[in-house]
Amino acid sequence: MSKKLYAKVGGQAVIEGIMMRSPKKDVLAVRDQNGNIVVEPMVYKTIKGKCKFFKLPVIRGIVGFVDSLIVGYKSLMRSAEFFASEEDEKKTETDAASEVESDVDANTATDKKEQEKSAGTTAMLFFSALIGVALAVAIFIFLPAWIAEGVQWIVRSLSGNAEWVYPIWLYSVFKGVLRIIIMLVYILLVSLMKDIRRLFQYHGAEHKTIFCLENRKELTVENVRGFGRLHPRCGTSFLLIVFFTSMIFSILISLIPVFSNMITGNIASRMLYTAISILFIPIIAGFSYELQQYTGRHDNLFTKIVSAPGLAFQKITTKEPDDDQIEVAIAALKTSLTDDDGNFDASAAYRVS
Repeated sequence: MSKKLYAKVGGQAVIEGIMMRSPKKDVLAVRDQNGNIVVEPMVYKTIKGKCKFFKLPVIRGIVGFVDSLIVGYKSLMRSAEFFASEEDEKKTETDAASEVESDVDANTATDKKEQEKSAGTTAMLFFSALIGVALAVAIFIFLPAWIAEGVQWIVRSLSGNAEWVYPIWLYSVFKGVLRIIIMLVYILLVSLMKDIRRLFQYHGAEHKTIFCLENRKELTVENVRGFGRLHPRCGTSFLLIVFFTSMIFSILISLIPVFSNMITGNIASRMLYTAISILFIPIIAGFSYELQQYTGRHDNLFTKIVSAPGLAFQKITTKEPDDDQIEVAIAALKTSLTDDDGNFDASAAYRVS
């Protein structure tokens, strides 16, 4: 069984930048409107480090999933605030020049407006996140269930059998396939947006930079440019693994009488089953994490089969970055592996699985 040298680093594309995580620290690198790369530390104490129990297999996947959501949200929120504050500064400078006579009054007005803008942006992003979660649940969990109900009604109408219900295994498989199709259509549609395409370019820059590090090459634009943008430990691949794992998990739990009775019951009982299935998401994420980590660390026929759908999907969620975006990714990765004394140490990230 072939094993790989891999870097224990990961990241996320954000608005005009990249958040990078390493064993040393988490950082956010953004290219501002003046063309400068600004790097900031992301201060967050992981849940995993608080208890040895959280480091156990499967459990660490659940905890890591929660950690990633929190850090990812904080990074995205900060990148949005960064650009919002830049626009506000320009507006404030214009207003101050025309409306405020003294420098003291101008500074006071600027500080007040910055605080109000920051608070407003934070609140807006918080509610946006809540709406996003609600939409995700509606689109990827309840919408497939309603489509399945519609198909069942069509089958009953065409067959003349008003009592027809899905075989238990088919109900789980059909909903799982629908989720994958819905996600594919959704990603294809949003990829048409200019801002999302730039986000996907930064996503590609993140992968290329990590590949460069894993191959022990110097982190330069020229070296990074030569690597591929499809990475087996990507979050996109993780989502597909989650969907496939949830399909298998749904088949297994449907063998339990209480759940099988819900599936073969009326529409209300099936909707209840769908709602209850949300509670299993952390467990599914934990198993999916272990599977993805295995595929990222080993090279054999099994891992190639498991990784293939995710790598194919990344052809949509990653785009070829330009040199400016690669520079941001390099800045993020280098800073994440630099200690407090300014010493860059890539060896901290290397692991042989």
